[in-house]
Amino acid sequence: KASVQGTIVDNPVVLRQVAPVYPLAARRHGLEGTVVLLVSLDRDGVPSEVKVEVSSGRFDFDEAAQRAVREWRFDPPKESGTYVRVRVEFRLK
Repeated sequence: KASVQGTIVDNPVVLRQVAPVYPLAARRHGLEGTVVLLVSLDRDGVPSEVKVEVSSGRFDFDEAAQRAVREWRFDPPKESGTYVRVRVEFRLK
């Protein structure tokens, strides 16, 4: 479990969101999962560090979530040292 120094915002304003790529092996096997990430933001709301706080239990879901969230843009933080908590869910439709 990741730990951080600073403020954690649980319901951040997401300005741009990129959907994660669903891992092919997980899709083939009908697997679903949820990853919780802690994301450090720079002053412009760009992720500077993305850590897994709660793993899905699958490396491929965790990696896909991190890759996608690195492309997200958030409302710029009010203070430095701000992290946002983000849930990324992998659900088959």
